[in-house]
Amino acid sequence: MENCKIGEDYHQGLLQWVADGSGAVSEISDLHPSAITFLEEQRLVGRALQRVLFDPQLHETPTAAELSKIFCRELLARQTQTEAAVATLAAHSASLGEALLVKGPALYMNTLNPFHARRSGDVDILLEEPAKARYLARQEGLEEYKVPMPHEEINLLLEGRRYDFHKGFPIWRRSGKSLHQSEAGQERVYYSSQVSIDYVAHDDLQAGAKVISNRNGMNVCIPDSAASAFIQIIHFYRDLVRLFVGWTFARYRISAQELLDIRDLIRSNTFSAERFRQLIDKYDIAEQAQICGSIMYAITGDRVLLDVTGSTLLFERDGGRASLELNLWYGFSLWFEVDLDALSVRPFSLETAVPLIAANKIDDDRACSISLRDPTSKFHINGKVSEFDLKVSFQEDVSLEFVYSASDDDVTGLKGLFFIGEDAFQIDFEAPADSRVSTRPGNRVLSFQTHRQGALYRGELKLSTGEQRHTRASVAAFAMGKVTGEGSMQHGVFTALTA
Repeated sequence: MENCKIGEDYHQGLLQWVADGSGAVSEISDLHPSAITFLEEQRLVGRALQRVLFDPQLHETPTAAELSKIFCRELLARQTQTEAAVATLAAHSASLGEALLVKGPALYMNTLNPFHARRSGDVDILLEEPAKARYLARQEGLEEYKVPMPHEEINLLLEGRRYDFHKGFPIWRRSGKSLHQSEAGQERVYYSSQVSIDYVAHDDLQAGAKVISNRNGMNVCIPDSAASAFIQIIHFYRDLVRLFVGWTFARYRISAQELLDIRDLIRSNTFSAERFRQLIDKYDIAEQAQICGSIMYAITGDRVLLDVTGSTLLFERDGGRASLELNLWYGFSLWFEVDLDALSVRPFSLETAVPLIAANKIDDDRACSISLRDPTSKFHINGKVSEFDLKVSFQEDVSLEFVYSASDDDVTGLKGLFFIGEDAFQIDFEAPADSRVSTRPGNRVLSFQTHRQGALYRGELKLSTGEQRHTRASVAAFAMGKVTGEGSMQHGVFTALTA
């Protein structure tokens, strides 16, 4: 493939070829190593291999050999991971009770197609009583490998494998009026948009579940096809709209793999359209399903999700320009003009979004000072914030000093976000010290001091990124405010910084 140009257009054609066999892909018999890597990143190796095996002319080709080698490794890893999970859960059956494996294993075990198996770094588990997992960890001194997110009970490392025990499966919704990115070019931008987070009940996923193992008298189950497709839709939508979550920065904003997972679950012989629509109605995710179905059609040309939900089409075929409502941080949502095809082959995060809105200037000394009292400082505001000052310095470490006050409410329960380049620090100002900041490996919180005096909140924060990436990054943002456990923002600010 010496003469083949590998770029976004080629990758878009490759996705279309995997989806339905069409797509303008040259030299398919000998894919360039970067194309193979792209399929691995998209977790589409199994589906690509199935496409190759459907074509007799491609059987004895370098592409078939390379995809087969990678897929056999991935399939073995997936089967070993699932078997290990079943054995581990069975060994602790007296403590945990019946367990539900969601996402990964539920796909290929429902469609009965081994080519739908894909790699995964962890196992997602839902228990009828999630607190039992934390009790087990205390009783046996088990290791937590990461700080749990709000929807997680605990994340345990057992025999070298990662198990994420969920409290529930989160549903991300938006409400209120969001602005267009063109409206975010002023010094003061005021929002009324809101986020609400709900959770799918264990019993609704357990209904109709399939038992995949029974050891020591304990069932290990997977949700049925309808519930699995439902879970994939809410997961796809949540990862689509949240721009501020650090581990999604390098991912493609539109996951072709998840779109094809949903498609194939709906097409499976065991799929119940009636149960699927009942779940959508009960949890009020018709809008999420419509957006997901419209993107599925725009990227793959398949209307199966639109048809089963009776939804109207939002975006035309061939993934052109479209408006998507994306979330900068909880109460700060903007409509961005995006290229849907590009979002399936290109990351889009805060690093992409911040240059599209008004931002404060990082000076030549790698510092920036902004204040609500300064009419030239640029802020995004939700609720009645009465005072906010911020000083940031990007030297050997990142130093932040801030003052925050809200006129109509106290300043307890504040949360925050600091983003710089490809790193994001999620901050809970009043949580125990070991869970205040959730960052990727290599990032460190060097010091953290806060002081509250009446309605005034002061803080100093010193951070460091892996290999001092902050000294080279040209885009940053800081946000803080009062956010409830359900995602609602009572008051808050968001401010962007660019060099």
